[in-house]
Amino acid sequence: MKKLPILILSVCVCWLSSTASAQISLTGSNGRAVQFAGIKDAAPKGLVVQMKPNAKVIGIPWAKLDLAALEKDNNKIYVAYLAAKDGETIPLNLGTYEDPKEKQIAMTNEQVRKKNGWYESSISGIKFRLQLPVGTPRGVLLVAHDDRGNSNRMIMGMQQGEGRWGQFQNRHRFALMTYFYETKMKLPTDMDDFIYADKKSGQALLDSLTKIAAEADKPEIADLPIAIYGFGKIGAPFAYNFTQWKPERVVAATVGKGAYYTAKPTEESAKVPMLLLYGKYDNTAAIFGSDRSHEVVFKEFASMNPLWAYAGEFRGKNDDTPECDHVAQDFLHKMIEMRVPKLAPKPRAPKPEEKPAADGDKPDAPKGDDDPEPEPEPEPEVPAMLPFDESESYVGNIETAKYTPIKKDANGVIEEGSTWLPGRDFARLWKQFEEGEIELTIGEGE
Repeated sequence: MKKLPILILSVCVCWLSSTASAQISLTGSNGRAVQFAGIKDAAPKGLVVQMKPNAKVIGIPWAKLDLAALEKDNNKIYVAYLAAKDGETIPLNLGTYEDPKEKQIAMTNEQVRKKNGWYESSISGIKFRLQLPVGTPRGVLLVAHDDRGNSNRMIMGMQQGEGRWGQFQNRHRFALMTYFYETKMKLPTDMDDFIYADKKSGQALLDSLTKIAAEADKPEIADLPIAIYGFGKIGAPFAYNFTQWKPERVVAATVGKGAYYTAKPTEESAKVPMLLLYGKYDNTAAIFGSDRSHEVVFKEFASMNPLWAYAGEFRGKNDDTPECDHVAQDFLHKMIEMRVPKLAPKPRAPKPEEKPAADGDKPDAPKGDDDPEPEPEPEPEVPAMLPFDESESYVGNIETAKYTPIKKDANGVIEEGSTWLPGRDFARLWKQFEEGEIELTIGEGE
């Protein structure tokens, strides 16, 4: 991308002289509100804008904007800024750049969904919904949070980068995915085959990603790494069982207050970081009539030394809580940051050497250095997942909630009655969760 012009003294003059016909208000780094007629792109170095209709297109460096105010007042532009920081140019087309056809023609529900990044795919009686992040996605977060086959309710109607999972989506550039199917369960002890990922539901999920990748013209979606937030009667066992079935696709998984953990770990799946959440007064397994609870599988496969963090909520019962959500999201944040590399742009093709102009030919006039139009950015490549680095791991004593740097016995297994913890920061949070001392900020876990 060519260098955006940096407006120093003149920028304030231009901003203050903007006309009343401007449509978009942003706050400058000097604290003053600025009116723009149109905003074309969010580029790595700044916004590509028009101050007035039909005026010259100019560049406004990000440093000239109040980014805190941008996040609060113009979420769409702020989300594009986050993507642009990674080297992409994100079309915004606001104000004078808005497509006039969209103003004249009422869009169908499907068109509205796709404009907001939503895609749907129904396979094997399961309807999967996926919302793309702004910019090139680095992975997929499957929100499997339900007791009766309806996880769609967790993110229905959410705009890109907003809602309960908006900050997660913006921070990691992950697509959000959920599902819905008609359950046949009638009694608490009934269970749907959906939880058994190796039967058909797991393949249906992967096939849906392939189908959506083609529809969205983003082939990389089909092979993106998957993080799973699993909770409840259906969501938790699906997250656990899918991880054992396709460990090569899973970044990390959280498994909260469910049961029916039926799949046997393999040497490969035991190396996928997983958080097993339960309440210390949790009787989920008894209500569901399952003999495959979190406690059973944690003890049964301890000799495999899996990367499983075992966390019990202080006085916790069977329900979801803001504390559970906080610990689960913190775990996923850390695992994604450790295992999914940042996007790296493809190297540009070398420019062809210019041939000398023949006699009589008039060479093209060179573009000036202040040309604000960004060059097309190369499409970033989605890198492969990294193995988890265990060197900074800790071990926590389940009874006392004390944690220390990890130490294994001669067989490479941590001592009985302890759990693996991915690093000191998470170990500290784990202790607070175990002892009921987590302090949440306002709005967290909503």
